[in-house]
Amino acid sequence: MRNTKSLVIERSPNKHLLAVASYAVLTLLALLSMASARAAEALPDVMSRMDKAAAAFKGMTAQMKRLDHTAVINDTSEERGAVALRKTSKGVQGLVTSTFPEPRTMAFAGSEFQFYLPKANTIQVYKVGGKRDQIDQFMVLGFGTSGKDLQKNYTVKLGGAETLNGVKTTRIELVPKDSKTLELFQRLDLWIPEGGNHAVQQKVFLKGGDYKLISYTDVKINPPLTDASFDLGAPRNAKKEYIGK
Repeated sequence: MRNTKSLVIERSPNKHLLAVASYAVLTLLALLSMASARAAEALPDVMSRMDKAAAAFKGMTAQMKRLDHTAVINDTSEERGAVALRKTSKGVQGLVTSTFPEPRTMAFAGSEFQFYLPKANTIQVYKVGGKRDQIDQFMVLGFGTSGKDLQKNYTVKLGGAETLNGVKTTRIELVPKDSKTLELFQRLDLWIPEGGNHAVQQKVFLKGGDYKLISYTDVKINPPLTDASFDLGAPRNAKKEYIGK
């Protein structure tokens, strides 16, 4: 019969090997984590590229997917469609055409938003009043906004490196400095592709834990856009409803 003590002595080297292996794995994971953190681009580099892009920005088009999360009921809804934006002498003009879960179109220009609901053949009109500047600023975040303007209007923080659908990105966190903008959202994150100058994803943090997560694909910067590109597409017999009037 083998001595119990000798068994302990024989097995102890294996325990040491296991401990060494575990330490090596943990060290490797820590190094990989550090490497991932270092992979994030420097904030001044991203801001510089956005400065150059903003100077040449006239408009954009993209396919869009938006997730709306309502914290109080822990519910998330999805909307898909296309978006078009352009800068004009009068401000930002845009059109969002939704195809899922049901068709509808939203057009905005100046101090007015219009929603066309085909099923009801109704146009809902909203006036934004004194918040026009904040809304114009919000609409082009991540596309036509310079790095200098971001740092002027927001507290800007580097969020780190993340990969979205195989694309290496740097996440940037923006907290509004202006109280009126804080009424619209609490924080906004932008995901900027490595070497790129526009967002491929945005996350808007709202009060109460609600958020909107918007991802963009097939992004085209400065495509040919005309007035017809921003037509609401509603027939002449569509009924108009003025909301909040």
